[in-house]
Amino acid sequence: MALTDEVKPEAWARESLPMLSPTAISYDFPAGGLDPFDLQEAETQWFVDARGYTRAWKHSEGERAVEYMSPTDSEFSKKIPMGYKYIRILEKLAVVTRGLLAREWPETSRAPDSMPDAHGYFQKFPYLVYFKRLREPSLYVREWRAAARTATSWPPSKSGEILTLPAENYRAALALALSFPPETDEAIMVVRVLDHFGYH
Repeated sequence: MALTDEVKPEAWARESLPMLSPTAISYDFPAGGLDPFDLQEAETQWFVDARGYTRAWKHSEGERAVEYMSPTDSEFSKKIPMGYKYIRILEKLAVVTRGLLAREWPETSRAPDSMPDAHGYFQKFPYLVYFKRLREPSLYVREWRAAARTATSWPPSKSGEILTLPAENYRAALALALSFPPETDEAIMVVRVLDHFGYH
């Protein structure tokens, strides 16, 4: 699907947002947080990828002690055991469902951290496309190269049960999310990487 200069959420989405099935949450953090693919909350949200999804929270609620060497008594350290994994703090910017743009959120003014562990990767590719749950993994394997060609030359990456595709800018990432046929996944999310660090 080509991305025009003025892609807007479809009328059906504005009038009645689609109901999505619950996302598989690996870590119940933060307590009382949102489903990371939630469409109802109007404020831009942040969440964590730690080889599995955490819950999301409104960006106005702050960092939630998600940082390199978080205090051992913090909720983050207690809910997400340290292990051989990387932590990504992500800002949700759009969700595509049924092949249509369901909702967008504005980028916040929060600047990305330096992320030395990423060796410049997220300076080049600061946007990622996240899949909620691939209904047909073979479809992804067969078609990702053609779909990704307009966004980036880098391959997809798999971390735990999460599959992502990188892009150089938001419009390229959104175009990539919209390029997958509706049957690829129930929902596809575009995010901006705020931080990335080793957690082991």
